[in-house]
Amino acid sequence: MAGFVGAWVGARLAARTALVELKAAARPGVSPEHVRLLHAIVESIGLEVERVAEGQRFLTKLMSE
Repeated sequence: MAGFVGAWVGARLAARTALVELKAAARPGVSPEHVRLLHAIVESIGLEVERVAEGQRFLTKLMSE
């Protein structure tokens, strides 16, 4: 359970940071390439959080049997 909570908190902080950076990217002078890079980073964080959560569910099920 603690791993899931930690993953959720980490993803929440990463999402907040990404939103702040995205708002900054909306300002003139930021390249579309930077926005695409930011999008890819946020997407990869989401995938990693899901991977960790899946591992947590598997271990919880394994330990309960």
